[in-house]
Amino acid sequence: MERAKHRSDITEYETHHIHPKSLGGSNTKDNLVKLSLREHFLAHRLLTKMHTGEARRKMYFAFYRLSNRHQIQTGRFYAKSKQQAREYLSQIHSGKTLSEEHKQAIREKCRGMVGKKHSDDAIAVMSKAKLGNKNAKVGVNVRDANNNIVLQFSSIADLVTHFNISRAQAEGYIYNNRPFNGLMFERTKIIKRK
Repeated sequence: MERAKHRSDITEYETHHIHPKSLGGSNTKDNLVKLSLREHFLAHRLLTKMHTGEARRKMYFAFYRLSNRHQIQTGRFYAKSKQQAREYLSQIHSGKTLSEEHKQAIREKCRGMVGKKHSDDAIAVMSKAKLGNKNAKVGVNVRDANNNIVLQFSSIADLVTHFNISRAQAEGYIYNNRPFNGLMFERTKIIKRK
């Protein structure tokens, strides 16, 4: 952590809380450090070994969420983290009960429009709202170090598939103007509606 605090040449990084937020750490600059993806993964793995009791369960939960975000789907440690995360969530929510009205409200919200149809009036209103809409579908250009376009994608989903990264990672590179392995992802607008 000390070495990472004084490093300025890192290009692909994730921000890590030195003292974990779940254990009372803050978002202040002195509690944040830029770690490479590998370092961030290892830091969270080490945190599961450094703590005990409730703090350890929280560190397993944090590691599981990090693993899930980066789609790390292999290894005994991932399985153990997932199990610990389940136990932690179960412990947090044990003893809580929901009223029948609350349960029914959740069911209805989850159902959405299943088995229902919009009325003709509602369809007309939605159609009218779309007229003249200049919104566009989001595409992505990939530029090299010389600012040349080397790849073009018609959607973020295509970019994610091509580079085998999560959508959250892709959006982080796009919207924070961070390089990915020397490449820059640039949002473009394509396929305009009439």
